[in-house]
Order: sequence, then C-alpha cells, then structure tokens
Amino acid sequence: MKWAMDFIRKPFDPEVMKARVDKILSFSDEKKKLEGEVNKDVLTGLCTRKALDNFISSPSGKEGYFLLLDLDNFKTVNDTYGHVIGDSVLIKIAQVFEEIVGDKDRICRLGGDEFAVFLDGSLDREAVRTICRRLIATCEFEISEIIDGFSEVKVSISIGISIKPTDAVDFQTLYNDADKALYYVKQNGKRGYHFFDTINNKLDDFKEENAQINLLQLQRLISENDEKNGAYKVEYEGFKRIYRFVSRCMERRNQDVQIVLFSMEIKDYSISNENYLEELGEAISLSLRRGDVAAQCGENQYVVILVDANEENGRKVAQRIQKRFHKGYAKDAIELTFEMESVNCNAN
Repeated sequence: MKWAMDFIRKPFDPEVMKARVDKILSFSDEKKKLEGEVNKDVLTGLCTRKALDNFISSPSGKEGYFLLLDLDNFKTVNDTYGHVIGDSVLIKIAQVFEEIVGDKDRICRLGGDEFAVFLDGSLDREAVRTICRRLIATCEFEISEIIDGFSEVKVSISIGISIKPTDAVDFQTLYNDADKALYYVKQNGKRGYHFFDTINNKLDDFKEENAQINLLQLQRLISENDEKNGAYKVEYEGFKRIYRFVSRCMERRNQDVQIVLFSMEIKDYSISNENYLEELGEAISLSLRRGDVAAQCGENQYVVILVDANEENGRKVAQRIQKRFHKGYAKDAIELTFEMESVNCNAN
C-alpha cells in the first residue's frame, strides 16, 4: 500500500505547487539523512552492527573473512585518562581500519572498543594474515602516539577470524565463531590473531603464527628514545646496534638508506638441518659491505640496514641474499621473502 504525502486542489497555483514540491523533497532528503545516521556510528563514522549484518546476511552477500577486533587494556585508558582520550583512540582506530581495509561498508564499530571487519573472500589466508599484522602494528603505533605522553599504558589489538561460508553464512554465527577465536587469542597472551577453524591447533602453532614482526613495527622500534621500550621480540643487543646505527645515519643526513626485513616461512618441517637461521645470517654477511648492519629479530627474521643504497641497489642486494640462501634450501622447504623501505635520513 502506498500513501500520499500531500494533495493540491484544482485549479493549480504555481507558487503553491512549487512550495508543496519543495516541502516533499526536503522531507525525503531529511528521511534519507536520518536513515543514513541510523546505519552510522556517531563517534567513528563507521557502519553499525545492523548495517554490517545486512551487508553480510543479504542474499547477494559475498563470501569473506569476518574479523572481530578488540582493544587490549582499553579500559585502563578510560579509567586513568578519561573518555576524551579514550574517544580519541577509538577515532584513530577507525581511521586506521579505513586506511588498511579501504571499503567503509565492510568496517563496523560494534560498540565500546569492539570492531568488526569483513574482508573479501577472494583473498587467501596469507593475505588475511598480512592485513591482520598491519592492523595490529599500525593501531599499536597510532595509539602509542596518543597515550605515550601520559604513561606506560600499552594498548594492543586482538583479532578472532571466522570464514563465510566455511564456518557460517549469517552474521550472528560468524560473530560467535570469531568471538571464540578472539577468546583464544586473549587467553594466550593477547596482541595477535587466530582463525576459528584452527582453534584446536597446538599452542605452538598459534605462537609461531603471531611471532613475526613487520616493517612498520620495526620502524616504530628503532624510533623509540627509551631503551626499555625495546619490544616486538627483538634481541636487546641487536636492538641497540640498530638504534645507534640509525641515529648516526640521521646525524650524517643526505644519505640513501634502505631497511630490509627478511622473513623465513618454514614449509617442510621434516627437513633434518635446523641451522637455517645461521645460514641466513651467513648469506646476509657474505652479501653486505663493511658499512652495512644486520641483526636477528623476531622469529626466523633478520633486519638489514643498507647505507648509501637507493631502492634499486637495495633490491639487488636483497635478491642476492635470497639467491644465496635458496642454494641451500629450496623454496618449497623454506621460503625467504623480504620487505624494503627507505629510511628518511633528513628527519630531525
């Protein structure tokens, strides 16, 4: 049944008709605005639980990964510094999600410090892992920028992941499954991610999956002024060498410097020789010059700083290291990958 919004008696008066039409259009615009506000979180501008539920559960809804994200230790921020600082953290988190995920229709603030993200099903698990690591590292960096001036309170991100349609097809069941995976992360040290369908895996598998750092975390690490903040599983002596070297580099200025992070992915656990980390260190040592610096960091990772090397030269060195390492280990046994970024040596 359709209802009329207004009526006009004959004969038509042009001025009256125009006024009536303007009123109807204004009412429609206001109605659309209110409907939009219902589907949008007031504080962060992200979509609401209802909007994400409609997106996921609609007949045309796509396959994908449901990420349930919770801030670790966020209550301490509100209790200690008040809700103004707490709100600033939530707003910044929303901005990070938009930057990394991109599609605002797939990002939701469920309430409080709980968020949800729905990633496209065309991604493979490794791509989802990469996104999770980026979310964890970037959020940690941005949050510390807000609250570091206040105290040593550390806020991090824990993520539980369920998959549509493997685990479920409706919002509520996907949420419940992701919540169980999230609880698993919380029970095993927080600051990590886990898939619901691997929740019965050994704890060692979980620790290994969350052990590696990424370049953003490493850049955050070497920019710290206080040595007691040497975290992210970097060895202390290695951290001091990296920090002091980069500090000297910054003082000299006007040099191209590349920071390269090498990560090993063990694919064949039956290999008898377990000295692969030492052999990676040897491959790196044989490929570097006297002025370069290398240190072990994270799990199965090395960081290398290349002095007076532009992006092209840095990539050549990284590829040479890969080639040396893979002479001893085939890619289907242990795959060595690298990420590279330029260090801004003109910064103060």
